[in-house]
Amino acid sequence: MRGKTVVAVLLAAAIVLSLTSVASNLKVDVVEAGQGIEWVKVGMILDIGNPGDADSLDATPGCVIFDEGLYKMWYSGSDGVNWRVMYATSADGIVWTKLGVVVDVGPIGSYDDEYAAFP
Repeated sequence: MRGKTVVAVLLAAAIVLSLTSVASNLKVDVVEAGQGIEWVKVGMILDIGNPGDADSLDATPGCVIFDEGLYKMWYSGSDGVNWRVMYATSADGIVWTKLGVVVDVGPIGSYDDEYAAFP
């Protein structure tokens, strides 16, 4: 158990350091009400998968970037036993194509044998 804790602490520290480095290079524009931006609720854009799929029980919000004309989303999916990082793409940000698991769980007994999720 101690080994798992050490790995988790080191991973958390690495994430914080990398986020700090990335954040210092980002330019963030703040949009306030009345600046011509209109948000429209369109409903569900990414549903759970079919029975047997890695996201058949749950699909949680993830991270989305717009890269070279394509929206790319990494999200968490659960089949009721394990959580995995899933990947989907969209040309318009509304209709998404699921491309499957990109980070899977580890072998039984490893620190990530049930959860490899929440990108």
